[in-house]
Amino acid sequence: MGQIWSASSHFVIVIVWSGFDTEMIPTYKFFCPSIDSAGHTAIKASQAIKNVLDRTLGDDVEIFCATADAGGGGSINNTYPMVQELGVMKEDSKETNCCIHGLQKSLENAFT
Repeated sequence: MGQIWSASSHFVIVIVWSGFDTEMIPTYKFFCPSIDSAGHTAIKASQAIKNVLDRTLGDDVEIFCATADAGGGGSINNTYPMVQELGVMKEDSKETNCCIHGLQKSLENAFT
């Protein structure tokens, strides 16, 4: 599994915010500034998050919630404390596990 994982793994960063569409109706907007291999450790993933956000948003934006996979080196459980230490997120920010991966895993298990 480790060889397959390291050969095909990518770290995807998606930024989501609230805004308005062309008819001024409130909506969510999103942007994917990076799909890159960032290493398979929490510190490398945390540094990649900081790097991408610094390059795309600058330092005048407050990030108050993050979600990610719950397993592996770049899991939210491991990266969340580190992105706080790097100053990407404040101490009163929130983190949550990604429910999409949970759904995919249950479907994978049902058919294997």
